[in-house]
Amino acid sequence: MPTTIAKPLQWGDYNRDHPITDDMLFLTALWAQHGPTAFDLANNKDATLFNDPEWVGEGVGMDGTNQAIQLTGFGVGANNALNGLTELSFACRVRFDTVAQDVDLIVEGNHQGGSKFLFWMDNAAPDHFNIIINGLGALTSTFIPLANTWYDLVLTFQGSTAIRLYINGVEDASSPWEAGIPASIGNTTGGNLWWLFNDEDLATKGLDGTAEYAALWSRAVLSAEASELHAKPYLLIEPPSTKAYFFFQAPVGGNRRRRLLICGAA
Repeated sequence: MPTTIAKPLQWGDYNRDHPITDDMLFLTALWAQHGPTAFDLANNKDATLFNDPEWVGEGVGMDGTNQAIQLTGFGVGANNALNGLTELSFACRVRFDTVAQDVDLIVEGNHQGGSKFLFWMDNAAPDHFNIIINGLGALTSTFIPLANTWYDLVLTFQGSTAIRLYINGVEDASSPWEAGIPASIGNTTGGNLWWLFNDEDLATKGLDGTAEYAALWSRAVLSAEASELHAKPYLLIEPPSTKAYFFFQAPVGGNRRRRLLICGAA
């Protein structure tokens, strides 16, 4: 595991002073939380945990059944804040305890060919990663994921231009996909929401493994940034300093993004 930047024992804020967090829509650090909510450090669009995933030291542990994280804060159907985006990037750090079933990493609604956005680990022969945008099969990785291995995954969508996939800081050999790229993300269907690490059915597409963080941007993350995220996997979180951190339950100044009482000078 890369150790250039240490994992903060608690989270306080996203690393707003680093350009990699420009245009960030959502960031949840999953190794220092508890309860039914995955707090969004970037924009207060908190997500909801379904069916009691286990908070573990490394992140959120899931058992591959009906557990998931619902992106509740972005809204439902036609009111979803991700509708119509011309650029979108998704990143996560994840470990599969098994690769014996499909795992949806991020999906609009249900896992289906018509999904507006679907990125998953495809249990096939061989296993690989797959992407669908607006019902159009976009990219199939040549990379073969393995069980019990950490992966830093970055997926970028640039409307009418390209879709790219980076795995552990390296662009996949099948990337970029540049033919017939939709101009924008289609509107979320009906009463659907977007989900992490499972789909809306909560049936057969769940992660059996651990997720450390998940992030979204309203821009295309650059190749150099994807490489840096692998070398420094906790770069998105406020970096360690000489400050003293104490967990603080109540909102601070009306902003739920900061839930730590910070004392002392940096």
